[in-house]
Amino acid sequence: TGGQFEMLPAGIILLWYGPIGNIPAGYVLCDGNNGSPDLRNKFVVGAGDTYAVDATGGNATHTHAFTGDGHTHDILLGPVVDAGAVFGDVTSEDSAVGTTDAKSSLPPYHALAYIMKT
Repeated sequence: TGGQFEMLPAGIILLWYGPIGNIPAGYVLCDGNNGSPDLRNKFVVGAGDTYAVDATGGNATHTHAFTGDGHTHDILLGPVVDAGAVFGDVTSEDSAVGTTDAKSSLPPYHALAYIMKT
């Protein structure tokens, strides 16, 4: 590298758009080697009161538990004024429907490589 990029301090992390094999000299892929954090397949969140520098977390997918059971209701019919009306009970049954499959919630994305100046 040369010129303006030489002034960047060691440890600065940049996004790289290009083949991994063409990362410039003086930079390394942030893959957990060479003193870099492993940022492959991860989003970066700003450190502050909620997240400390170098904190990690999150999951690739999230599963919601489904605990609803089917149930029944007794529906009482009557009184009906019409002649010949039949009085009685009707039972309505509702069966549980749902899924607990793990789902991804990623927004649309474009993958780039994080590189760090050494």
